Amino acid sequence: DPEGDRLLLDVLANDDKVVRLHAIQSAEKSMHPDVVMSLLHILQRKGTSPDSAAEKKAVIRSLAEIGDARAIVVLEKILNKRSFFRASFYLSLKKEIIQTLVKYRDPSAFSLLAGMAESRNRELSGQASEQLRSLGKDRG
Repeated sequence: DPEGDRLLLDVLANDDKVVRLHAIQSAEKSMHPDVVMSLLHILQRKGTSPDSAAEKKAVIRSLAEIGDARAIVVLEKILNKRSFFRASFYLSLKKEIIQTLVKYRDPSAFSLLAGMAESRNRELSGQASEQLRSLGKDRG
């Protein structure tokens, strides 16, 4: 619905965090390229507060539901990010990304997941390995 997408884009640009979070959750039903770009913009914003983490996790889930392969490049950057001072923030985002990569139909998502299964972080590599196993069961 073009009118719905236009309204959604307006709300995604809203300064009210609660309103924007609801829009992010609704965005998973849109396939409009501008909505995807708006979500990617939100994901790349600076900020590591608990509110920012909740918002970015919601974006990651919505992007996975949409399944647009353009998101994979941004997700890969987050997965490769190293931050000593914000380690727990990025670990939570990385876990969310690994959990959702199986929803993408693009082969690069599978490659990214396979690469994460080789991660030195045992928690992330274990989660990625589990996702790969579940993907194998679904295909088998």
